[in-house]
Amino acid sequence: MLVLSAACTSGIPWLCDLIPKDKLKELISRTVRFLARLRYTSNTARTDIEILQAIQKHLFNSYDDVLRGDGSLSMHASFSSDL
Repeated sequence: MLVLSAACTSGIPWLCDLIPKDKLKELISRTVRFLARLRYTSNTARTDIEILQAIQKHLFNSYDDVLRGDGSLSMHASFSSDL
């Protein structure tokens, strides 16, 4: 996802053409939702989610909220006990 995001925002026309922004947005969202399944068992997954959310926020001015699970938009959420 990092490489695709970098290619999409590089400003190099032929790289930008390789992945449409709507497809990139879909792929990042899907990856975040997948990693969300691992968030309680892996600190690395939580970190990856936060990185991808930061990319989403930077590129699309929104991101998938999966860390809190209560519908609020927060990139810095604490562990919740809804296991």
